[in-house]
Amino acid sequence: MKLFSYEDIGSLAKYSKEIYYGCLIITGIVAIIAIIVSLKRERVIGKIFCLAISVAVVAGLLWCSDFLQNRTVEIYDMYNTYNEAYEKGDVKIIKGQVKNFTPATESKSFTLEGVDFKIYPAGIAKPTEGTNVVLYYTYYEAVSNVLPNSGSPTGYVQSYSPEKCVILGDNQWLEIHYILEDGENRILYIGEIDPQ
Repeated sequence: MKLFSYEDIGSLAKYSKEIYYGCLIITGIVAIIAIIVSLKRERVIGKIFCLAISVAVVAGLLWCSDFLQNRTVEIYDMYNTYNEAYEKGDVKIIKGQVKNFTPATESKSFTLEGVDFKIYPAGIAKPTEGTNVVLYYTYYEAVSNVLPNSGSPTGYVQSYSPEKCVILGDNQWLEIHYILEDGENRILYIGEIDPQ
């Protein structure tokens, strides 16, 4: 049973141009509406205020569109890189039981058939380079939420989302496809298999 595959990261990236143009169209519509609303104001101060807010909103939407475009292009490049690795036969496949599973907050590590792996919180592909490119693994670090609570002395209470990780611990039977990338074993596929 598939638990994770690099192919999952390509679904958004395949439509990067369409998403980018859609964001630009929405930005244009918002800009037109904002200009019409600001021109209907009777007082000059109201017009200037509306135009200033409109410019800020449009600039924010343009920045978000550009950010999304750059992110999806990077993801699409990675997706293609992994497709090529499969085609060239560079992907190694191993099956076995998880050993030496080490849960941690910054990363988790484990061994499968003598090969060491490290998994990072969502989005952190290369923590040494500080990039936040793609979700390689189904692992989310616990997040605290602040909720209003009148019974608390501070007025707030913290709750934590549970971590979600496909690696459950030692003795789990897995099939893993991986390549060596940036000095680490980069997982492209994780599947749960029947004990052998």
